[in-house]
Amino acid sequence: MKVAGQTIVVIGLGESGRAASEFLARRGARVIAMDVKREEEFARRREALEALRTLGVRVVLGAHPPELLRAADAIVLSPGVPPTLAVLDEARRAGVPIFGEVELAARFLRGILIGITGTNGKTTVTAWIGDLLARCGYCAHVGGNIGRALVRVIEEVHDARCFVVAELSSFQLELAETLRPRVAVVTNIAPDHLDRHGSLEAYIAAKRRIFQNQTEEDWAVLNADDPTVRAMAEGARARVLLFSRQADRMVAEGVERGVFLRGDRLILRWEGQEREVARGADIPLRGAHNVENALAALAATL
Repeated sequence: MKVAGQTIVVIGLGESGRAASEFLARRGARVIAMDVKREEEFARRREALEALRTLGVRVVLGAHPPELLRAADAIVLSPGVPPTLAVLDEARRAGVPIFGEVELAARFLRGILIGITGTNGKTTVTAWIGDLLARCGYCAHVGGNIGRALVRVIEEVHDARCFVVAELSSFQLELAETLRPRVAVVTNIAPDHLDRHGSLEAYIAAKRRIFQNQTEEDWAVLNADDPTVRAMAEGARARVLLFSRQADRMVAEGVERGVFLRGDRLILRWEGQEREVARGADIPLRGAHNVENALAALAATL
């Protein structure tokens, strides 16, 4: 993606918006960073705003001037900014591309992306995947919805063999266009953020976008105990790897590969053969939900 010399508007000046603004400014873009909050509402982050201005970013507070949006070469939305914002309609009619911070990161990504989404457990799974990879001697960088904007993370990745482990919310995924995880994990689905998405169906559709650019070379890691998540295997182009707390049911259903719980043992089943990869006592956090999280993390790192 060419950004040098382009006028790019970033809307929302939370962590993701500030990170995107800095990222673009360092690459020669003419950045206009906007937020509806007024200057005094940024009292605790005044230094962050000054850092943007030092980079040459034009900071516009208190409004989203439509004339600036219409004239932009592209608009980057922070995750907290809904794409249905009325002020964006005129920019869309003018043909201005609109995408999110995660999509911006995807267009510059070097490395192997592991993306994790779901309603619950995704932060734990993301952290555990990063830890497992690091303990095994791999280069692994963790970010996304877990606390560090993905554009900050990818700036640290200089080796295409490094793993980028990203927690991805529905807000981040709904504007994903080119994002392609080598491994895409969905932990579970329950009604959430319906005030933003409007319906459970729209929320699920946002989550499913994690798979949209995968190919048969990639992996979709799915919770077999969650009917909504398991149904995502239908139509998936990626290879599917299931995880479940019900090993015997998986075997009875003829599932040939996955990571399952049998008694206190976490087992890898592959082409009908099984081997123990961990014990329940090895899981640092208690509770059945954390057994699921451990199964997901192990499946994603095989």
